[in-house]
Amino acid sequence: MNLQRFIEAKQDELAALRRRMPEALDEKAFFAAGKRPDFLQAINAPPPSDEPLRVIAEFKRSSPSEGVINDRLAPDDAAHQYAAGGATCMSVLTERRFFGGAPSDLFAAAPAGLPLLRKDFIFDELQVRESFATPASALLLIVALTPDAERLRGLRELAESQGINAVVEIFSEAELETARESGARIIQVNARNLESFRTDRLAGLQLASHRLPAECWIAASAMSAPEHLLDAAQAGYRAALIGTALMRAAHPQTQLRHLLHPHTPPPNHSTTMTTTTHSAPFIKTCGQTLPSTVDCAAAYGAKLVGFVFHRKSPRSISPERAAAMASADMGRVGVFVRQNAEEIKRTMKKARLDFAQLHGKQSTADADAIGPQRVIRVLWPSQYDSTEALQRDIDAWSPHCAYYLLDGGNTGQGGTGERVPLEQLDELHFPHPWILAGGINAENIPEILRRCHPDGLDLNSGIETAPGMKCADKMLEAFSAVARNIGERTN
Repeated sequence: MNLQRFIEAKQDELAALRRRMPEALDEKAFFAAGKRPDFLQAINAPPPSDEPLRVIAEFKRSSPSEGVINDRLAPDDAAHQYAAGGATCMSVLTERRFFGGAPSDLFAAAPAGLPLLRKDFIFDELQVRESFATPASALLLIVALTPDAERLRGLRELAESQGINAVVEIFSEAELETARESGARIIQVNARNLESFRTDRLAGLQLASHRLPAECWIAASAMSAPEHLLDAAQAGYRAALIGTALMRAAHPQTQLRHLLHPHTPPPNHSTTMTTTTHSAPFIKTCGQTLPSTVDCAAAYGAKLVGFVFHRKSPRSISPERAAAMASADMGRVGVFVRQNAEEIKRTMKKARLDFAQLHGKQSTADADAIGPQRVIRVLWPSQYDSTEALQRDIDAWSPHCAYYLLDGGNTGQGGTGERVPLEQLDELHFPHPWILAGGINAENIPEILRRCHPDGLDLNSGIETAPGMKCADKMLEAFSAVARNIGERTN
């Protein structure tokens, strides 16, 4: 039953991938074969003399068996801590519904330089092709999800055609036979039964007695103490995948060192971290008009998706068309310029919106009628004579909104593509999360992230080929630029 719900949870995602022209996913190959770190070579190499085996450190925010594990640690921070702590590779959970992940987490983790394992419920060719456009060096295939050996072989060979290793996960001796029939070279033994969620580390150790010399075996689940790593190494495992024990630690880097070197004292939770890190801003894509580019935004990890309800805009859309567009787990935002509170509430209901982005002269009373927790208040720094005047409006709107959005230009309507003068932002204080908008694209993201630290970035004209025509390639470039530059700031 549990496995079936994982499969069912993927159906909307697969439908979105089918709408995104599968052939483009193959040819795009954002990280081409030969440019990915070699995952198999990394874990097959002999470990340092003072370590029992190689470690694949995992990033996951939550899980069905544990609930929320750590929703504060960012993937870029985790990647750099893992690399510093002695990890050989990094596993990144990209599954949304049960693990809180997204493919964009791979881009955030990549600058640390560790070979990345994309861990997800992958059982369809389109999911493998989607992985081609990420920095993943390996992906997980689960025999229990794909019990047909020939189908498993096809997925494995497709992944390997682009330089991505396939890690084939098993739970039993019968599944081991299927994995071998499919030609698997990397065998991961999960000590956790995906049907019952119960773990049996001893059974996993015993299963390793069937290992063949040409195979590389990974021990996964229930690995939380130095002796667990020693037991796995003695059983013949080349690597251990460790997730929860690191994600629950206040200092994952120190915890990993302790697991690899038992003589190292366990983490002192009162110790202050000495590295300065910055989490990646969340991304909102605005002015969406096509289901295919909404799907792309969801696949790349956007938090919010925006629809414009201003008739004079080239990005204008009807509430009915917006309502018909699926948006995965993204929050749905409506952009309003001239409408009053009652009109906005009617449109929000029709278009299934979560937030109203107020670009016009709506009052704080209008915001209260909509619901402050559902309001994104737009402000234009260029309209103010001084930073102090802008700060007064920020403070005045604090009880009446959930987010601020600072936009470029001086029209009071937005969508101009003009940049916000970054020097005007240095001394501002925001009581709520704030989003930067205005001509943001892959080229200027590095400068923006050097100069200021917004909680979110709003992508609109900078990811278009023409007003209202979003471009999947430009979108991917912008998401990747954010991940790369956040990674550089943590070095």
